[in-house]
Amino acid sequence: MNIVNDWPPNKEQILARFPVEGVCVYLTYGDTIYNPTGGEIPEDFIVHEQVHIEQQKAYGGPEKWWNSYISDWLFRIQQEAPAYGAQIAFIRRKNGRAVAEKRLNEFVKYLKSPIYDCPLHALEIRRMLFRESL
Repeated sequence: MNIVNDWPPNKEQILARFPVEGVCVYLTYGDTIYNPTGGEIPEDFIVHEQVHIEQQKAYGGPEKWWNSYISDWLFRIQQEAPAYGAQIAFIRRKNGRAVAEKRLNEFVKYLKSPIYDCPLHALEIRRMLFRESL
């Protein structure tokens, strides 16, 4: 795994679909985590992005994965649920249940935001993330 303080090669495709210009985001392309804002990446987000690294390998590579991720909200949530689940499990082990619960609620709000544009009800998203964190 590499970390690069820049955008991934598909920057234009990402920005055309997701309103993330100037937002602190971490993006995985292949075995590299891209960090456009250049700040330190918290350990729990590295855990999250490592899940995406494995997903991209299993799906046939980053280009194919990103094409589906960008065009299909259901694929996107199916990829994010295990990544956020791993992140929540990591937070729970490191910081305890109360902190993990707070972060779970933050992740649900984020998935409901225009960035992810997930049409599922927040309660269903919460259930998905919680199930994946067990």
